[in-house]
Amino acid sequence: MYGKTRSPGSRCIEVAPSPPQPPNIKELDLHCGTDTSKYEAPEAALDVKMDCTSDVSSIHSADPSECSFADGTLKGEQQRIIDLLKGQSFTIPYLSKAFPGWYVGINQHYEKIHAEESTFLDKWVERENLREMAKKVNLTLCIACFFPRTTEERLQILFEKMAWFFAFDDDADSFLRADEFADQQVVPFLKYWINPERSGPEPIVLPCCYIYRSCGPKLAVGWSEASKEQFMDTTIEYVNCLFEVSKQRETYLPSIEEYIEGRIINIGVYPTLDLIPFASGIEIPQETLRHEAVQTIRYHVVRIVSLTNDLFSIRKEIKDNQFDNILPLLVMRRGMTVQEAADYTVELIKESYRIVNEAQKRLPALEGKAKDDLAEYIEQCKDQATGSVWFHELSPRYLGQGAFGEQEIRVQL
Repeated sequence: MYGKTRSPGSRCIEVAPSPPQPPNIKELDLHCGTDTSKYEAPEAALDVKMDCTSDVSSIHSADPSECSFADGTLKGEQQRIIDLLKGQSFTIPYLSKAFPGWYVGINQHYEKIHAEESTFLDKWVERENLREMAKKVNLTLCIACFFPRTTEERLQILFEKMAWFFAFDDDADSFLRADEFADQQVVPFLKYWINPERSGPEPIVLPCCYIYRSCGPKLAVGWSEASKEQFMDTTIEYVNCLFEVSKQRETYLPSIEEYIEGRIINIGVYPTLDLIPFASGIEIPQETLRHEAVQTIRYHVVRIVSLTNDLFSIRKEIKDNQFDNILPLLVMRRGMTVQEAADYTVELIKESYRIVNEAQKRLPALEGKAKDDLAEYIEQCKDQATGSVWFHELSPRYLGQGAFGEQEIRVQL
């Protein structure tokens, strides 16, 4: 038998019996300038085709892929699209039902970690509005959905790292200009605190990074140097990509393909995948990690997470006059209606699910512990895809309870 967890829409999602659910989850009032070629899957990242007409085609040039700006500015055209989308709505299916055979659940230690979340954020997040946003998100729920199989001790550390990610990413996205962002010594700061033999003065960063003083030393130990190095490599790529995006968003409108490739890095999920060895005590050698099938699975898990986030965060972003989302880009570049853009994005997510399942058939043939570790790693990669979907359907950061119908979710912009 499957256990059942109730969502904000009073629906029940079936989840596997192991790992167990927390007993009282009930009705939750919850939540570049980087070479991305090595992350590209062998399958084309965008081979879903849609023939669509749009009632917003008048805002495009003859070729929607080449945007000409009526007022001569990118910002002006972006604002025009945002104003057009305000007041519109679209529907999406319950994506937590879109991954048959993949586990959907919440770590059994969720409630214990969540009970201390507010106290931790009060201590480590200096900016009040950022701190209150973090509390509303329920970061413990997020990490408990992403890592449903880890221990209480490791879940606490992963929560702290997630709190750093949220504070840093949201600061960069919402509050910092590109020049302010560039002045931070983020990478040296992270390297300093994840080094168990740190010495010398601490690099200078804005307060949004201070959480790493807590989680960095805990991440410095407890796993192999090779796994830790892999985690730091993708973390640095994420930070560097955010720097580039902060500069680009003021001057440049990417193509759909460029947007997805950049988003694959700046969503920050590759570092989270690289925390799986820390969370579970397994080891994935570089030779295995570089295998085509493993790279394909990693890429498409990240694509599922990034596109899911775009579908659920668009309401908040339109409200905040932000444009970093695939939906307005599809409206602007491809001449789609917002519903067509949402349907297209859902099809990309389903396509990635299929590609991951196919890639699992091509995994390298290993023996003993190496075989077991790889099998566990792949399952936990898929946990991050379904965990992202489950978290987005539960968290109040994105949609109110009125959005959740019996069969579908309605997003009102």
